[in-house]
Amino acid sequence: MQRSAGATGSASERSTTHRSCCTAFVGGLVDSFFPSLAELDDRIDELEDAIFLKADENQLQEIFQMKRLLVGMRKTVTPQRDAFASLMGGVAELPGLAEEDEHYFRDVYDHLIRISDLSTATATSSRAQWTSISQPSRIESTR
Repeated sequence: MQRSAGATGSASERSTTHRSCCTAFVGGLVDSFFPSLAELDDRIDELEDAIFLKADENQLQEIFQMKRLLVGMRKTVTPQRDAFASLMGGVAELPGLAEEDEHYFRDVYDHLIRISDLSTATATSSRAQWTSISQPSRIESTR
């Protein structure tokens, strides 16, 4: 059997490289949620401050838009979190997963839990939403 020009190293070394690439890719995808969540949290804080000064309909619409975005994020993250829970609990098996990879995938699972918790907390506890809803007279008076 001929080796391709780009294939170097033993099968074990190539397998380790593929696993490293896979774990870096999965970790990068999961961690890419954190900046978006931080931006949303910062924007909610800004809206809360603005609503206390002068509430308007646009602020309420923006809050509902962010809430829909967070619900969509949860719908994306929850199945991933559940799949990793199955892997970590031994319910499911990932072909080629080595013992040394288990620690890394545990970290990915922990990040998915954090993302899920953060998106839920941000979507359900927005003071800005409840403040603007509770002040319809202030919104009406600005029209």
